[in-house]
Amino acid sequence: MVKRLSKKKTALLVIFLIPAVVTGMWLFADPMLGWRAEWTINKFKSNPCQKNAEAVAKLLDRRDLSKEQAEEVLPMLLGPEIITRSAYPLGQVPVIGIQQPFELHFPNRQCRFRILTWYGDSKPVLNKKTTKEITRTMQFLTLDELTQKKGLHKFTLSCDFVLMEPEDRPMPWLRRHKLTQRLYNALIRSRRRRREKPYRFHVNVIADIVMTEKDEAEQVTFISNPAIDEAIEWSFSYEVLNVSFEYWVGLNLYRTGGAIKISFKDITSNVAFKPLLELSDGRRIPEKLPRDKEIRVRAGNSFSFEVNPRNFCIDKPGQYNCTIVLIADPNIAYGHPSIKSIWGGELKFPIRFTIEEIP
Repeated sequence: MVKRLSKKKTALLVIFLIPAVVTGMWLFADPMLGWRAEWTINKFKSNPCQKNAEAVAKLLDRRDLSKEQAEEVLPMLLGPEIITRSAYPLGQVPVIGIQQPFELHFPNRQCRFRILTWYGDSKPVLNKKTTKEITRTMQFLTLDELTQKKGLHKFTLSCDFVLMEPEDRPMPWLRRHKLTQRLYNALIRSRRRRREKPYRFHVNVIADIVMTEKDEAEQVTFISNPAIDEAIEWSFSYEVLNVSFEYWVGLNLYRTGGAIKISFKDITSNVAFKPLLELSDGRRIPEKLPRDKEIRVRAGNSFSFEVNPRNFCIDKPGQYNCTIVLIADPNIAYGHPSIKSIWGGELKFPIRFTIEEIP
């Protein structure tokens, strides 16, 4: 038979057993976390993909990395990339792109960027940003001063990054009471003294900007074959919009009714289009009003835009049965430095609208 322990012996056993278990867990937990962090970092370094980057970001968000580990991995994880063309033509404003390597989320931290950019002897431009979300949306910079300067120019991006705890902000009602405000400030000062030091890193990225003659500069090429043509045409759709807008042509005011919305999903090739209005007599009219956003998209993305007759500034009242023609335009593609080639065809969409003059 199993001999049962008395209540006194059981209590003594529990009293001595619980500290032993806790001590063992404490002794083994820290090495296990350190081993897991090293394994995650090495996996990311050997294969710097989105999935592995997210795993490292989780460790940073929970502060499971040491200062040395963070300094080692942060430049790879958050160091910005500069995208340029191999050479730009003289007379055309060079455009470069700045992009983060991964999309990351830090729910318990704040990311603070301080970025200085300059080229040659130009004055440095400072940009500051604080966020919890890091996206791969490309930011474009135009280097107007280099338009007519032939030769090699160095573009420098200096980035200081801090991953820190969110800032403490008092509730509105605290600001109306001096006593509660003082108590809150004392609590925050005490908390900040105990607060862990944030992760930091600094990186400089340098890119070459080459300005040369037009025939020696990088050109956007056209691609087209039956398979790509068919895939592009199947990617597009359009719908008629029942809207009206007013616009001026000289001193006369006009109203237009009717527009179309063109959409494409998961397009298989880079595209850059310039919309034209083709009249019934075959004439083609370009848009005369500037667009908020160019029709320029990389392969694999989805996009939609509207084509409104008012952008063509027609000054003859009447009813129109026309065609919107999207023609490939390398000049529009040139504003995106990562687009090296575009689909070289054209697409047509019917449109009906009315123009009336407002007295």
